Amino acid sequence: MRSMSCARAGSSANSLWRRPSTTCPPAAMARRCWATSRSATRWPRGLGPIESRSMPVRAARAACLSGAAVILAGGACAPGTARTGETAVTKIVALGDSTTNCVKKAGVTEETAWRTLLAADLARRLGRPVEVVNAGVDADTAPLALQRLERDVLARRPDWVVVMLGTNDAGFFRPPNGVADTPRVAIAEFEAALREIIQRVRKAGAGVMLCTSLPMSGHYALRNLPAYQKHGLNYLVKQYAEVTRHLAKEFGLPIAEVHETFERHPERDALIPDGIHPDPRGQRLIADTLLPVMERALAATASSR
Repeated sequence: MRSMSCARAGSSANSLWRRPSTTCPPAAMARRCWATSRSATRWPRGLGPIESRSMPVRAARAACLSGAAVILAGGACAPGTARTGETAVTKIVALGDSTTNCVKKAGVTEETAWRTLLAADLARRLGRPVEVVNAGVDADTAPLALQRLERDVLARRPDWVVVMLGTNDAGFFRPPNGVADTPRVAIAEFEAALREIIQRVRKAGAGVMLCTSLPMSGHYALRNLPAYQKHGLNYLVKQYAEVTRHLAKEFGLPIAEVHETFERHPERDALIPDGIHPDPRGQRLIADTLLPVMERALAATASSR
C-alpha cells in the first residue's frame, strides 16, 4: 500500500463523521477524533490500514491539535486527525524511485520525508488541504514506472503528478546485485518512457511537474567503477537530467531542479550519506526545491479556472 501525506490548513478540527453541536477546543477535539478513529474506523475492502504513512500517529495527533488533518486511503482519518468536510483536497501523486519512496533510508522517517514536508508547506502557503501520495518504488526506472502508471497514479485521480526519475535509468547497477558496463536504461528508451508518462497523465486531465534526477554523492558504493573514474560519478545522470529538462521545455511543464540543487550544494556528500539517498536534511532540501515550483503551478491552475 502506498503512503500519502495530507496537510490541512485551518484553525479547527472536525469530528470524523459529524460536526460537533457545541464548540469544542482543539485539544478536546483531538482526543475525540483519536478515540473515534480507534473504535469506529471501517476500512474499504482491499485497502486496510495504511502500513506506511507520510505522517505517523504522533505527528498526526499533533497536526489535529493545530487544526491540520492527515487523510488516509478511502477517506478514513488517521488516529488524531479530522476529515476536511466540504473543503476540496488538492491531490498530488509523487511518481519515482527510492528518492520518492524514501523512508527507512539514510535515517529518514515518514515525518521527515520530503513528501510530508511538501504537503504541509503547500497547505500552509495556500491555505487549503494538500495531499501528497507516495507512488515511489525502490530501484524503479522510467519504463517500469510507465508500466504501473495506471494502477499507482491515474487510478488515484490526481490533480497533479510530480515525476522524479532517471538516477536508476542512468546507473550501471542491475538489481538485485549485479553490475554492467552500460546504463540500465538506454537514454532514448528513458526519453520515450518519460514522454509517454507525461502524455498519459495530461490526457487523464492532471498536471505534470518534472524533477531532474538526484545526483550520486562520493559515498556511492560503485564510485570506483572505471567509467566513473574516467568520466566522473554523475556524467550519465547529468545526461538523463538534461532529457528531463528538454521534455519540460517541449511540453511547457514546470520543472524542479533537484539535480542542480544538490550538485552545487557544498555539503552534498553529507546530505547523501549512502551515496544515493538523501538524509533528513536532504529531504528538507528537496521539499524546499519543489515548493516554489509547485506553488506557482497550483496558483496558475486556480487562476485559469
